[in-house]
Amino acid sequence: MQSLPQATKLDRSRQACAGALLGVLPGLMRFVRHHMRSRRASGLSIPQFRTLVQLYHQPSASLSAIAEALGATAPATSRMVSGLVRKGFVVRKDSSRDRRQVVLALSPRGRAAMKSAWSGTQQSLADRLEGLSGPQLQELTRSLVLLSSLFDPQGKPPEPVRPRTSFVLTPRSSHSSR
Repeated sequence: MQSLPQATKLDRSRQACAGALLGVLPGLMRFVRHHMRSRRASGLSIPQFRTLVQLYHQPSASLSAIAEALGATAPATSRMVSGLVRKGFVVRKDSSRDRRQVVLALSPRGRAAMKSAWSGTQQSLADRLEGLSGPQLQELTRSLVLLSSLFDPQGKPPEPVRPRTSFVLTPRSSHSSR
């Protein structure tokens, strides 16, 4: 059992860490959103691109799951998905669990669009990290793996990302708790 001063110090450390996270996240998210959006495939609106991102993270998702993730109505999401299907970015498949439902998935063209946006954004992030030393990069990577393990729904740290020359984009496994 920790003594009261140690517990208070630990709580202050957690609060400071939480404050630092809240401080850095908006700028980081703006950076990532800007670079992902600037690399989206021609002819895709921002909401359509966000739909592809959701399908990347949630393969074989239902229309209602995508609508919920986007904060959109089912009819609006259905119209948007129909456009993505027509453009060849998304495919509809029969659900293996319920014949009355369909699931949505990225088509090869949709995966290619995501891979392009992802790898370009990854390179922009790598460029931004250029001024950090080797030990700083290792410390940051360890911290990000730890942070990911705290917030990933499956509680698993991410796979290490290989250098850009051998980049592979692989979607996470499907899970319904998102």
